[in-house]
Amino acid sequence: MSTPYPPSQPDEPPVPPQPPVEPQPPVEPQPPTYAQPTYAAPDAPPTAYPAPAAPAPTYAPPAYAAPAAPPTAYPQQAAPLTAYPQQAAYPQQAAYPQPGYGAPGAPPQPSNPTNTLAIVALICGIVLAPVGIVVGIIALSQIKKTKQGGRGLALAGVIIGAIGTLLWVAGIAALIAAANTVSDNVGGLDNLANDITVQANVVSVAAWAESVKAQTGAYPTELGADAPSTGDVTVALVPSGADLCVQGDLGDSTYHMVDYGKVLKGAC
Repeated sequence: MSTPYPPSQPDEPPVPPQPPVEPQPPVEPQPPTYAQPTYAAPDAPPTAYPAPAAPAPTYAPPAYAAPAAPPTAYPQQAAPLTAYPQQAAYPQQAAYPQPGYGAPGAPPQPSNPTNTLAIVALICGIVLAPVGIVVGIIALSQIKKTKQGGRGLALAGVIIGAIGTLLWVAGIAALIAAANTVSDNVGGLDNLANDITVQANVVSVAAWAESVKAQTGAYPTELGADAPSTGDVTVALVPSGADLCVQGDLGDSTYHMVDYGKVLKGAC
């Protein structure tokens, strides 16, 4: 059997080409416009309130029946089948003696009171150092015999007293050394003053002797009435050949001058 072919279709006429469309300029978008919202007026409050609802119904409490009475007698339990043997009795412990206590309210007595001399040794070691050493040694001896407390206080008194005694000795030695230094300085000042006084008197007497020689042609052999006063200075005129030696003495200071020259230390 042959397959039928569809009838042939007539050829469609060709479509003529469309002319090109010119592009349009872009259109600027316009801003959207918003409408003014409108608000409805609020509802007026109700002038009258509705009547309250009817009260809820009340319920009566349920009635409970009284509990049944408990049975008056319980059935006896069956006796155990076998009896356990009795345990052997343990021996009683020996009673310990109760410790004896003092009368109620009495203060407890200290077992080892502090030695009194130990406290005194500490105080004396601070105030009077040598006394603190002696008292501390005595307190240590008592504590060793009586087993009292306060050994640390006694040792502290001895140590502090020893340090204080050393400081006292050092201070006294320093004072003595300072006094000797001042005495030496004072003695030196006295000697310096004597030296100056003797030299001044020797010069004045030598000048007077030169004036006498100028008038008489010879040195005087002793101080005349017109000689200068020498005070505590002892001045002697000692011939020295054709010259004259004037010697002055005051304490340990001795100076001399020959022929009105230079003042020298020592005798003629």
